[in-house]
Amino acid sequence: MATSHYKPVGGVVGVRLYPANAVESAVFEEGQCEVVFSEEGVEVELIDDASVYEERVENEQGVLLVEHRLTLVAERNRGQLWLSGAWQDRVATEGAVAVVELCDGRVLLVGYSPLFGAEQTLHLDSLLVSSGKRLLDTPSITLTLVSYDTGLSYEITTNHL
Repeated sequence: MATSHYKPVGGVVGVRLYPANAVESAVFEEGQCEVVFSEEGVEVELIDDASVYEERVENEQGVLLVEHRLTLVAERNRGQLWLSGAWQDRVATEGAVAVVELCDGRVLLVGYSPLFGAEQTLHLDSLLVSSGKRLLDTPSITLTLVSYDTGLSYEITTNHL
């Protein structure tokens, strides 16, 4: 039996969130894209091995529906921006576009697609503020954003993180 030297790598290294209207231009081609933003995004340092990006494909009466779910976990003192009422309102109503860097080096554009543009952006699904269970647990914030589309996310050819 041959031994595989493949080491699986998963998880999210970093995420930069942009307002939905910050996409100045986006060119999509064969699963990849180039995107230009009109303003700087917001990046919060994440807790190692805690954040995840998931794409769930479902069949809705013969039409494929893709749920894009981005769950970000940060120490409470680093994620204070997520607690801002104005920021929460903006993400809940206007939505956000995310540049997601995965542990395997790929960088994905989430919440913006060639079919819908900024019409199906990421929106606030939930925000959980936790004290932790044990005495030495670090207080954390878990931000979950979700969007729905008909296709998987695209890999960005230029890293925006």
